[in-house]
Parts: sequence; C-alpha cells; structure tokens
Amino acid sequence: LRQPENVSVARMKGFCKQNVNNFFDILQKIIDDNQLNALRIYNVDESGISTVQKKSPKIVGEKGKARIGQLATGERGVNTTAVCCCSASDIFVPPILIFKRMRNCVDLKTGAPEGSLVEVSETGYINSELFIKWLRHFIKFVKPSVEEKVLLVLDVHSTHSKNLEAIKQSKENGIILLQLPGHNTQPLDVSVFKPLQLYYDEAVTKHLRKEERVTQFNVAGIFAEA
Repeated sequence: LRQPENVSVARMKGFCKQNVNNFFDILQKIIDDNQLNALRIYNVDESGISTVQKKSPKIVGEKGKARIGQLATGERGVNTTAVCCCSASDIFVPPILIFKRMRNCVDLKTGAPEGSLVEVSETGYINSELFIKWLRHFIKFVKPSVEEKVLLVLDVHSTHSKNLEAIKQSKENGIILLQLPGHNTQPLDVSVFKPLQLYYDEAVTKHLRKEERVTQFNVAGIFAEA
C-alpha cells in the first residue's frame, strides 16, 4: 500500500513520453545540422538563494536533549535570484544576481564572482527586461556568431518563450534557443544548484559565527564562496 503524490494535470500533459521524445529528436537534429560539440551547447536556469539558510548542517549535541537550536538570521529570509549558465564542456558564464529591491546599489556587488552582473527587480525574480540584459551578457562572454552557432537550452518561462526581443537578438547572434518540455527537471538543478545550495547554507552558517546576521550586502560574497 503506497501513499501517492499529487500530480497536476499541467505536469502530466507537459512531461510525458511523447514530449520528451520529441525534444530529443529536435535536439539531435540541431546538433547534426549545425555540427555542434560540447563547447557550443549551453544550459541556463535560475535558482533562489536567501539570507536565511534552507537547511542547517548537523552539529554535536547533548544526548537525550529534546531540542537543539542554532543561530539564524531570521525565520524568513529575503530572496535573491541567481541566473547561472554553463556549457556541456563545463565552461561557466559569470552569473547574474537579481536582488529584491527598487534601487540598485554598488555595495550589493561586494565579493561577487568575477565578471558577474548585479541587478534588481521589485519581486527579486527575473523578468523579460532582465533576461535581455543576461542575453547580452551571454553574447559578450561566449561570442557566438551566425557562422559559429551555439545552442542554448532553457525552460518554458514566459520571460524566455514570449520575449520577442530575446528571440530577435538570438537569431542575429547565432544563438539557437531550445526549450525543455514543460515541468521538466533542468540539468542545472541536478548538477549545479543542488550542491550549490548545500555549500551556500554552509557558508551562511560560517558567516553567522562571525556576524549577527546576513543581509543582502553579504549575499554576493557568500554566493561566491559557495
């Protein structure tokens, strides 16, 4: 007797065998037609990082004690979006960090990974305008061209799929956009974001041993350490 998980109708229709097979057929055709290798295949995705660690590392405590506490910045943290991109050959594009603020501040970039961008949005999430900025950042770093095209695999978020300016710039610069099937697990979720979150939480805990709290101005440095 098993306890079933709730699966939405949208996930059932989006992530099915037919759609997955269609995706890999298209992927294979793009690679063959453009003679792409691992250096020219990229995946981009976003992940949320917070001023409060999601999971605290284990500590040694007194045996038999019912509850053990550890200092945290607060019960709820402020979300920041990290947009990361890497190639199938392990080349990383410097990330873009999007803070939940109305105004940007130069101090937000303190300690950020070299070459990264720092932007702000009202929600702390990426939007169509910020995706255009990231795309220009990607073009500047990767230097694709109509003669030497690159494949960029991304999700079906509306900031990508319904962004006419992004599609136009991609076409002009030799970027082939390929969307994953809806409700699919991103490659970066498994290979990058899962271990990154673990190391980020450890870095937050380490920071709290020296300082009382983690603010938005500490996030870039902690992210770089992770």
